[in-house]
Amino acid sequence: MYANGDGVSQDYKAARTWYEKAAANNYTLAQFNLALMYFEGLGMPKNLEMSYVWNTIAEYNGNMQASHSRKLDERTMLPKEVAEAKEKADAIYTKILAGTYAGEGRLF
Repeated sequence: MYANGDGVSQDYKAARTWYEKAAANNYTLAQFNLALMYFEGLGMPKNLEMSYVWNTIAEYNGNMQASHSRKLDERTMLPKEVAEAKEKADAIYTKILAGTYAGEGRLF
């Protein structure tokens, strides 16, 4: 809604807030959209590592677009950066599944 300006003024910062809440609750589309926002730098500084992290998490949840997007992220990252980002993704995903990921704000 906020990312596209559907019924409200377009506001990437508000979109990020809601995507983060939904992503922390393991909603795969929000995880993928958050990755895209990090990749493009919409409502936040561009961050390829975090794009990779959220694409990886969305891919773990079966999002094939995220799988493709993650592979594109990987093309411009050093092997060490990929390994560090994968570790971060694994740690966040483990916390999401356990219900202990605070992230930028869980809904419950």
